Amino acid sequence: MRDLIQAQEIFCEAVRLKSFYQGARSSHMSEEKASRLIDELEAKLGRSLFENRKKGKPTSVGLKLFRQWSPSISQLKLLSSDTEVSADTLHFAFPFTTGAVVFSSLTTLFAERYPKVKFDIQLATGSGLPVWYNTDLRVVHDTYSYEDVREYFLADAVRIVCATPAWIKTHPVSRPKDLERYQVFGARDAVERRSVRFTKGSREEVVLFHPQIVCRNNLAALHCSLTGKGAALSVPRFLAQSFLNSGELVRLLPDWNVSSLPLRAITPNQKLVNPIIEEWVKYVQASLASQRENFKCPDKSN
Repeated sequence: MRDLIQAQEIFCEAVRLKSFYQGARSSHMSEEKASRLIDELEAKLGRSLFENRKKGKPTSVGLKLFRQWSPSISQLKLLSSDTEVSADTLHFAFPFTTGAVVFSSLTTLFAERYPKVKFDIQLATGSGLPVWYNTDLRVVHDTYSYEDVREYFLADAVRIVCATPAWIKTHPVSRPKDLERYQVFGARDAVERRSVRFTKGSREEVVLFHPQIVCRNNLAALHCSLTGKGAALSVPRFLAQSFLNSGELVRLLPDWNVSSLPLRAITPNQKLVNPIIEEWVKYVQASLASQRENFKCPDKSN
């Protein structure tokens, strides 16, 4: 396995530097040994990787494999490099609100384990950009189907309905359907689907959603509800936590459940995954699992 990874590294460096000699040198290996490893790799694949090995010019198959292997090889070089001089960066992209409130802070705590690694965080809208667009890892809410990716389940965020105490006094709500009579502020999926499904045991109610104020953002919905002009519908509990603790907002229909908000991490679907990324995933999973009121995570004890 080690020879295979070394051969892939030599190949990628030779293509990148447009010189087999420089590729071998970059991999701290003699040209003779590097050539032998490439021969073994080509024999294993049953394909030629180079059209011109000396100039590092790949065949069409080699170019395809270069694009597949290069990101992982670059990340593995980071792990084996001198951390005192490493300038490599991991690029993470998070949704705006959950990224700002949850994942940026968790990444800050996680980064203490790797003081010489730079973590470049981008807050992105939705899942529109391909995962490989200068990004090593993305967190998404919805199903990602733009390309073949590796997916990691992080948690499902618990969502609730809440409003100010003053609003609740003048707007009685005993069941979900009561919300249809009032002004409500909801998340993007509630706006787009025009309905929100509530469950309580075997019971189910669907609330039709016809907002005057269209927010398309959970934090915006919360702040709209803080005006006392309506209820925040289907917003993540972790966002409302501080307002619930202070008494500025009160949870409505606590016995009814709303669909949770899925949180998934995705990376390019490569055989070699940066161990730092896999460690980040495990760290985040454990951190969210410790917040049981706000996140649903699989029970690993079974």
